[in-house]
Amino acid sequence: MSRKHQPYPLHPAPLELQFAAHVTGRVCQPELTPEETEQNEQLAERGLSQLSLATLYKAYKAKLASCETAHQCLLMTTWEIEEAEHYTAFLEALHVKSKWFLELEDAKLEKMREWFSSCNLTEVADDTNYLQAVYDDECEILRSLSTQA
Repeated sequence: MSRKHQPYPLHPAPLELQFAAHVTGRVCQPELTPEETEQNEQLAERGLSQLSLATLYKAYKAKLASCETAHQCLLMTTWEIEEAEHYTAFLEALHVKSKWFLELEDAKLEKMREWFSSCNLTEVADDTNYLQAVYDDECEILRSLSTQA
């Protein structure tokens, strides 16, 4: 008798058990057989049929609150993802702007480096002497104007 490959198990385990098995690295097998599951369902139906309507309504409200809690957790996670995306976009824009400023400063630094490397010490001394002479002349002009006034 040959065993054919079945792509899906006949009675798959609940999704939570499959995930837990995946995380822990264990093989996921349903703990209950289909017969046991059917028997448990019958017991649950019999137990629920014996409850009063008010108690069933409270069970319904508890289940509804549980679903709403899961919904709110999902909504909060969605907003946290949205927040992270906005902060990421902000930081990327800040990075681009900072990179632009850095390139601008690098260009300025390169121009200064070129200017300093093109000048030798005697040229700088001559420029300094020229600027000092201009300053002295302007001071002399101001002194003569102030004595005339």
